Amino acid sequence: MTPTRPLILVTGASGFIASHIVTGLLDKGYRVRGTARGTKFVALQKTFASRPDLQIIEVQDIASDDLSSAMQGVHAVIHAAAPLFGRAEPSKVLSGAIEGTMNVLRHSLSAGISKIIMISTLGTAFDPALTYPFSGGHIEQSTCGEASEQDALDPSREPLYVYVSAKIMAEKAAWDFARAHPELDLTTINPAFNFGPFAKIFPPPAKTDLATNEALYFILQGQLPPLIPPWLVDVRDVARATVAALNVAPSPNNLQRKRYMLISGGASWTDIVNLLRQKRPELQGRLCSTEGAPEFPGPIGTYDVSPAREDLGMAEYIPWETSVLEAVDSMLELEKGWGPSRGF
Repeated sequence: MTPTRPLILVTGASGFIASHIVTGLLDKGYRVRGTARGTKFVALQKTFASRPDLQIIEVQDIASDDLSSAMQGVHAVIHAAAPLFGRAEPSKVLSGAIEGTMNVLRHSLSAGISKIIMISTLGTAFDPALTYPFSGGHIEQSTCGEASEQDALDPSREPLYVYVSAKIMAEKAAWDFARAHPELDLTTINPAFNFGPFAKIFPPPAKTDLATNEALYFILQGQLPPLIPPWLVDVRDVARATVAALNVAPSPNNLQRKRYMLISGGASWTDIVNLLRQKRPELQGRLCSTEGAPEFPGPIGTYDVSPAREDLGMAEYIPWETSVLEAVDSMLELEKGWGPSRGF
């Protein structure tokens, strides 16, 4: 008799990273239960209605809903649901990140699920203002930024500041919870800024739902995106690392050993625009100008991604050039269904 394939719960299954994780899990033979809400739940349920290995369930608020039924029969939880910066009020961004994480962890513990993988961000190694990456500092597993709710709710704060603050506080709360409950086997995946094509088995995203690829679409609209640390990673590599993390044994004596930084390389917005000018010359009239592009405010730091190489097999990454080009090609194809191109 063939044993039942493990069932993995993926929160926020329609998200950019999550959709690739779901795809990777299915390719490896796992069964998947994904959460979604509102119109996304309806669309995913319709898309995958005939797939016995992928179930979509509705969760309206990951921060407060009862997740007991979602946890039934689950082998491991991959918590990928997270609010994107600029899409909600700061208080809701903080609640969604922090309380959403804690709600998932508490329900997992109650359901007897020990393996939890949390999709975090490389930004949790920085300060919310993102000055640390330009200070020449070194980033490794133990490098953590500091943030406070009071500071993040200051009306003068930019959306990216609020988002990074929320992710810092959510991840710290998760690790504190894991220390208090050693029966939990927590892993965090901390990717750099991620680009890449959209997952093909999922419904195409709307123009307003491009996730981090939106920065590239800004460039196609003639707008230079805000300055960010110049470290990138392909979304498919994030998914590959996440699926691989399911098979890594617990490390109770070195809890944060399973905090994995993912970086494929570095590029500035000027580098990216120049790449598109060279490789996609037909877009020349659409690309933003790099004249007056801000300089990096300080020396770029260094980083250690050896734990991901050793534990997750991440010895090679998709080059950032490939990520950018395939992301742009993916959006140009989607654009055909959006109608005339307009700015944001």
